[in-house]
Amino acid sequence: TAVPADTLIDPSAPTTTTTTTTGGGGGGGGGGSAPPTNTDSNTTTSTIAIKIDTSEATLSYSRPIQFNEDQITVDVDSNISTVQATGDIGTLTIKPNSKSTVLLYIPPNTTITADANWLGRINPPLIRSLTNIHASGEVINGTDKLLERNNVAVLVEVGDGTELTFSNDVTLTVPTDLPDGSIVNVYFSGDEKTWDGMGTAVVQDGKVVVMTNHLSYFALEMTDETATIIGEIEEAEAMAPAFIDIGGHWAESYINELASLGVVSGKTSTMFAPNDNITRAELTKIALKALNYSVDPSVGDTYFSDVSSSDWYAPYVVAAKNSGIVKGYEGNIFSPNGYVNRAETLKIFIEAAGFAGVDTNFQANYASKDGWYYVFFPDVLMGEWYAKYVAYAKDFGIVGGYSDGTFRAGNNITRAEVSKIIMNILDMQ
Repeated sequence: TAVPADTLIDPSAPTTTTTTTTGGGGGGGGGGSAPPTNTDSNTTTSTIAIKIDTSEATLSYSRPIQFNEDQITVDVDSNISTVQATGDIGTLTIKPNSKSTVLLYIPPNTTITADANWLGRINPPLIRSLTNIHASGEVINGTDKLLERNNVAVLVEVGDGTELTFSNDVTLTVPTDLPDGSIVNVYFSGDEKTWDGMGTAVVQDGKVVVMTNHLSYFALEMTDETATIIGEIEEAEAMAPAFIDIGGHWAESYINELASLGVVSGKTSTMFAPNDNITRAELTKIALKALNYSVDPSVGDTYFSDVSSSDWYAPYVVAAKNSGIVKGYEGNIFSPNGYVNRAETLKIFIEAAGFAGVDTNFQANYASKDGWYYVFFPDVLMGEWYAKYVAYAKDFGIVGGYSDGTFRAGNNITRAEVSKIIMNILDMQ
């Protein structure tokens, strides 16, 4: 039976042998068998010389175990071997090594049954390659569907390939990369060729817990519900902050939104550098990507002497030039690596957005303001070439200004400021 992880107490135990000895009666050092010798090796077999009961209450191994020959009862006529693995309070945990979370937990009073050829050895649980499942899929008994490799999240082998049956349910804890809450189908196979369904289980704390009375192979299959959960998580992660240097920054929400839209990227995968200045090449690319301009990746004439057709920004510069968004400087210069100031940024973005009425809005509302001296900001004179862009941007909430009331048109603009401006423009689209 497959069960949700939260219905069980985690049966994990130390990776070394732990001995709990029941106190004897009065006087004298009571007898009792010595515990198995511990070893750091994951391949050395540990021989269990006694039944795990009141004198050996808890044993945990990170290597194969081997029951003594005299503990195994063989019924030749029935072709069955049996061993009393644990006594009244004894438990046994087997796992591959100290770093693994895959484990097999055998509860008290458990007898193991196998065929007569079984030698009493149990190998630790092992995660097997999914390539062990045939590429064309494998039969699921009683159904018309196949167990397909691409749908399997984890394949586990427990034991040594010999099918073992237990008198009590044992607990198998399997780690998985699937997100918590994922529902998986659990299948069992005695030969790793045909499979039987065992129900469903829920991933919790990065693991799936399966209770079973037989061992060999187990497969955890992703379900449609799992795919839905993964999709929701991926969508949430795409919207989550990708940069470690913007937490608490005033532009954090603008940057995250633009990053989720694919408009901006970081200086590295984790660093956005919000307070760095932005170059003309970077700004041009952002304007075209944000406003959905068509950009031909093949570049012929770049128009500018300082833009080579092999430069990463060449397609964006050419597209912007063809669209009338940028012109360049005297001498056929674009200055792709030069920083952009706040006035230039507004002109590029407002013209790229195609906002109508910039000139008429400016003349109708602000031409007579305060004797033609300035618009909105005391440092933006009415006669400056950028005044109409600043006026339009301020009137429609695209920009604000500094705390002292100035605009500072000649200041180099930062990556954070650009993010706010372009998001405000997108909100007007």
